[in-house]
Amino acid sequence: MFNKMMLKKVMFQIVIGGAIFVVGASLHDFAGIRELGNLLAYGGMIYGVVAVLLTVMGMNIPSPFNENIEMTFMSKFKGKLTAKNARTELLEYKKLLDAKVITQDEFDIKAKELKKLFL
Repeated sequence: MFNKMMLKKVMFQIVIGGAIFVVGASLHDFAGIRELGNLLAYGGMIYGVVAVLLTVMGMNIPSPFNENIEMTFMSKFKGKLTAKNARTELLEYKKLLDAKVITQDEFDIKAKELKKLFL
């Protein structure tokens, strides 16, 4: 289930969530700023859990380990598909076709749509 890249992405999200938690706990315990400390500590834990779940589900959330930084999860919804991103997405669809996750007809429909963007 996990490949090496996925594991790196998961570990990165855990480290970020942990860092937020440590800052919050430090504010709470050492600086005496209890409300903000609680908010950051719990926020860090929630961030870590949600980010790891989204990463495991295949969402491309920002991390230094993304193969294509421009094609993040949110950019798919913005509708900004450049020629480079269209080629990358076509290759992803080809992988799905090769793995028999999608049919040849589904691939052909999507390929025709994507090729218009970079041909």
